[in-house]
Amino acid sequence: MAVAQRLKRYLENLQVQYDIVHHERAYTAEHAATSAHVAADQMVVATPLIDRNGVLFALHSLANEVDMEKMAQSTGRRLQLLAVEQIERFFRDCEVSAIPAIGAAYGLKMVVDPSLFQQPQLFVRCGSTEALIKLENAEFRMALVQATEADFVKWSATRVPAAVTSLKHGHHQDVTWEDIADRLQQLYTLPPMPTIAVRILHLVSDPESEISDLARVIEQDPSLAAQILRYARSALFNFPGEINSVQDAVNIVLGFERVANIAMGIASAKAFNIPQNGPLGMDRFWQHSLMCSFLCQQFALQVSREANVDPGLAYLCGLLHNFGWLLMGHLFAPEFKSLNQLAFEQPDTPIHVLERQVFGMGWAQDVMAIGHGTLGGMLLKMWNLPDAVVKCAAMHQATSYQGDQDQYVHLVRLCNTILHNNGIGELDAPCHLESVFLRFGLSVDRGLEIAKEALKSTEELGQFARSIAA
Repeated sequence: MAVAQRLKRYLENLQVQYDIVHHERAYTAEHAATSAHVAADQMVVATPLIDRNGVLFALHSLANEVDMEKMAQSTGRRLQLLAVEQIERFFRDCEVSAIPAIGAAYGLKMVVDPSLFQQPQLFVRCGSTEALIKLENAEFRMALVQATEADFVKWSATRVPAAVTSLKHGHHQDVTWEDIADRLQQLYTLPPMPTIAVRILHLVSDPESEISDLARVIEQDPSLAAQILRYARSALFNFPGEINSVQDAVNIVLGFERVANIAMGIASAKAFNIPQNGPLGMDRFWQHSLMCSFLCQQFALQVSREANVDPGLAYLCGLLHNFGWLLMGHLFAPEFKSLNQLAFEQPDTPIHVLERQVFGMGWAQDVMAIGHGTLGGMLLKMWNLPDAVVKCAAMHQATSYQGDQDQYVHLVRLCNTILHNNGIGELDAPCHLESVFLRFGLSVDRGLEIAKEALKSTEELGQFARSIAA
């Protein structure tokens, strides 16, 4: 499919002439424009908007973006941004990552930035991730005969983010996490830590907190309370008696620290909107995170005292170290969805190879260049989580990290390597098992024995992971 059928019929009915420009597979408009050697001000994109009067496609160049205040002044409408996932149903003959800007072909109203009409030629995605259509100025005007003109754009500051670009070129000394965080917050609404998770974090930090305090906070969220009860009743703990309340689960089976950590992880993940299924979906995320946290804790209980590893903190590090993936999926939902689909279709292709295909060019690609680990560490730092948790998120992709909290970073990398060797999860930075075991005062045989025993809980933790993700 070069041109989606509905778009093709629409253009034919208007007798609009166009050429097809083929390019390498591209999942973003930025990547498509680069692959086809199209200037940003000639590449037409659409920002989907909505109000009580319905959906509106705002057409502008790739070099610009919608200024919502100017849009309100120009149209008299209080429009809101609409996620791409919410309009997919209109474009059933298109690949999700290549929705055409000419919304009229699909029964959608359009408003267009008049500066587009100053270009001699314009390029539009046509429903295929491997082609664009090229329209001469007069043909483009004819295709947009149903559109209204309005002044609503501003120059897009997201094309060359200076802080991240300097990271890509190795100038790490010039850029701090705070720089990246500030940049992200200028461009996006970063998810705040959910209220329940904040309250749990405060309880964990308060030495006078009691089990009843934790139970009351968890019970404010019925779904979270149900997850804690399900966990306590699982075959993982094999408790023979009745567990009728969250307080029972904490007091009799799980303990304050374990419940606080798992509840904080579950509650925090509710800040993100991520698909449930697929290799990068929430099912797999929780399976890997729960197994990693459980394995981290089992090792922490057995390592030498000199290793200075707290079992509860080790559990939390393992549970949250991959939150950067959730942030990526939250910020770049269309690209993340495409990556999830590609990972399903090409299970033998390393995920970092697929990332380069999907994230292409522009701000999303620049963010990927610094890694999901750095993003996760930045977010967890912003959420005021313990330093060891922040470091594990930020540094678990680094093969030779030495510094603060490195015992927890190496523990998470050890567990990720063991899990990957047993078919669970992607592996960013494999470690040499023998050297890490020795660091923690364990023989190789003893280390592998601990891992083998912990892996017996894979099925029970997998069931719990699926219940969390559902």
